[in-house]
Amino acid sequence: MTLETPRVSTGFNRHMGIQLTEWTAEGVEGRMLLRPEMLNSNDMVHGGVFMTMLDFGCGMAGCHVPPGTPPRRCVTLSLTTNFLASAREGELTVRARRTGGGRTVFFAEAAISDTAGRVLATAAGAFRYIASEDRRKTEDKQ
Repeated sequence: MTLETPRVSTGFNRHMGIQLTEWTAEGVEGRMLLRPEMLNSNDMVHGGVFMTMLDFGCGMAGCHVPPGTPPRRCVTLSLTTNFLASAREGELTVRARRTGGGRTVFFAEAAISDTAGRVLATAAGAFRYIASEDRRKTEDKQ
């Protein structure tokens, strides 16, 4: 199952082929099928592809809101990445969760695995919420 939200299905995430498959207050899951152009000169997934998925997962994990609530958006302040193993083909899965934070900054962690369940990369990061027009209108009324 793929969840469609305007924030996920546009721009760079769409270009990369990342699909949001689960999004709850407890965490997020996304999937992406590797394509030949995502490999480096060693025919292994490029580190930037891993970092993109990890950043996507962490950001989405921190921006979950209940249905009917204005969307939250964020920017990445830092993302520490650990490259543990590589892949050449197949589907990658990222799972992430918010680990803490407050009103303006949150922290999250993520891991990417392959279809065999091997963990390929992990990350932990800090993210800043940014105001969207819809959220500003809602907060101004409070």
